[in-house]
Amino acid sequence: MRRYELDTSYQGNMPNEVEFTLDNRYVVKIGDERFYNLMGETMLSAFNGLVHPDDVMSFEQFINSDMSVRYCIVRCLIKNGSYRWMLLVKKRIYEVGTDRMVELVAQDIIVISNDFDMYYHRVRKYRAIINTIDEKLFEYDPVSGMITIYCYRNNKSEIFERTSLNEWKEACTLRAL
Repeated sequence: MRRYELDTSYQGNMPNEVEFTLDNRYVVKIGDERFYNLMGETMLSAFNGLVHPDDVMSFEQFINSDMSVRYCIVRCLIKNGSYRWMLLVKKRIYEVGTDRMVELVAQDIIVISNDFDMYYHRVRKYRAIINTIDEKLFEYDPVSGMITIYCYRNNKSEIFERTSLNEWKEACTLRAL
């Protein structure tokens, strides 16, 4: 690959997400280990110098905006000398002295897309298996306290009941009487 080309390949060792914080001069003040492994020595310059020249203006507008603008897509130069498409997600803005800090998550769009495809194919495989079972299945969500009873027919989930676990227990008790 020629230096500074756009890299759209999928490499299994690429992190799908890294975290870092920029100051008001676009200098990285802190990053997680994955961030430094991805960026390498390119981090010796301000981050806006690592953004593809065609994306710098939208990147700087994004960083200088408030929290109402949460996402930005840019091409970033990484340690292998290529540009990668990154979704930048603004986590928070805070002050340290007179410096404005922007905490960000960068997600590699190609890696996330490939991960999504992999999980999507797994779900399709398990749905095909579940489709052959005549029994009803259930799911319980401990956070919401909801229970869902369903089965699969023609590769589609058919829900029989969706209610809170307490209401379901009460209904079962009343039916048993």
